[in-house]
Amino acid sequence: MFFGLAISTKTQALFFLPILGLAPIMPALLNPNWINIKAAAVRLLKSVGVVVGVFFTLNPHTLHPIGMYGFTRRVGIELA
Repeated sequence: MFFGLAISTKTQALFFLPILGLAPIMPALLNPNWINIKAAAVRLLKSVGVVVGVFFTLNPHTLHPIGMYGFTRRVGIELA
């Protein structure tokens, strides 16, 4: 039961990720000028880097082609 809960939580977190991606660029959307857009782009790149780093730290098997295939297959099954 706990294994299924962990897989479900991980998949739901991946689908929630675009909402977290909007947070760093929200000030640039509300007040668009060059300084805000540049700062938002830097914050967005840092956020994406942290998220990707944490993902691969917690899921080192995805660095191997077989592990990545299994991961993408599992996500595909959960989407269907």
